[in-house]
Amino acid sequence: MSENMIMKIILPLMFLILVTGGYFVSVRVPYHFYQEAIHEGIHSPFLKLTKLPDKFYSGQDYQLVRMMGLTIDDDRFWENLHFNDFIIPFPVRHPTFLIAPFIQKEAGRYLFGFDVMNYSYEVINRVVIRREKAFKLELYHHKIFQLPLFEKMILEKGAEAVWRDIFEKDILQSSFLETPPISKWITHNDVPLTSMVYDLFILTVRERILPRKLLNISYWDKKNLGIIELADGGDSIGKPIQYHREVIYKLVGNDIYTIEIRTKLEDLMGEKYRQRLFDNLSYKKSELDSSIPLYNSFQTLKYREKLTPGGLVYLYSAFSHQKDSENFLNQMIRFLERGKNDKVYLDPLYNYGFERYGSSFSTILEKLRETESAKLNRKIKEEEESKRKLLEDVTILDEVEKFDSEEEKIKFYLQKAKDEGEAAGESKSLIID
Repeated sequence: MSENMIMKIILPLMFLILVTGGYFVSVRVPYHFYQEAIHEGIHSPFLKLTKLPDKFYSGQDYQLVRMMGLTIDDDRFWENLHFNDFIIPFPVRHPTFLIAPFIQKEAGRYLFGFDVMNYSYEVINRVVIRREKAFKLELYHHKIFQLPLFEKMILEKGAEAVWRDIFEKDILQSSFLETPPISKWITHNDVPLTSMVYDLFILTVRERILPRKLLNISYWDKKNLGIIELADGGDSIGKPIQYHREVIYKLVGNDIYTIEIRTKLEDLMGEKYRQRLFDNLSYKKSELDSSIPLYNSFQTLKYREKLTPGGLVYLYSAFSHQKDSENFLNQMIRFLERGKNDKVYLDPLYNYGFERYGSSFSTILEKLRETESAKLNRKIKEEEESKRKLLEDVTILDEVEKFDSEEEKIKFYLQKAKDEGEAAGESKSLIID
């Protein structure tokens, strides 16, 4: 066989090998990239994704599991109130639940919530509203998502579909985790590149917005809520886990609103409150005027009821829309002190007042804590009030001789005493700084 004949055979064969090899590589490379990113993490010019905890790869539908043996409470014991950015059920007239304020400083900002307690003052639930965060389809931190084909695909899905997949998509069930065998190789156009890239995009969003120590991720379609379960943190040496901890996410426009609930494990009453919270929870944006209907509800209570922890629920809910109101906080503390309420209700307010304004605002001398600056301001206000009252008394003395009868005089002083009592105790209108 001549050399030319050999070359005519070898060259096409080499070309076929190169084409086949290139095809083999082009089919395998996307799968290899996808699988490496999930199993090991990847650090490349196109994508940076760390190896995430196993639970980050599994989304699911949320199922509200109900504890056996729970009975349905009479709705008359409960009232759904606007607290922060949510409508939340409160046991305002319940014979077995108590509510106390919970205020915590975190990363320079105060988080507001409340403790649900039994009558032994044992905390069986803790509800905390976490600060809202912006939610955007972040495509520009990774070059792969900026490629026109993938950018268009993600933007067309839209924020709501992406949000749902963050909590619902189970990437561990992906068929792309196995490379198709040679017998099932398909054409180049059928390699599911966009689906693979979308999975990786969902993982980058989970990595960005969800805490690392989560135990599961799920989506509640009934209420359009993302829900995760977290390790409570009680599993350190010598400290058993006591609470079941869940975080609920609500997407509204471009903002994420978050509420966290901890429930005492194997506690029937704690589970009862948890289930009522999930059944009744809804979003409602907080506005300054949101305080008004809550304050009006407080004003409809009998005077004795206003001084109880039940009355506090209305005031504290109203305060959640006016957290910067020093006067509102002051008034709330005075009501609680007049009712001789336990320190479990007052201490959170004392501490917040002292940290925020330099005063605990207590009318009880041994419980009053204040900075020198706050003390000076209080003295100035007291002096001004003393002068105002002195002027009023002088005016009253001038008017004494004008009474037409002793009966009219008695009525005048009775009304004056009543007005002063109301002024010292409560305002008939909402206080706004």
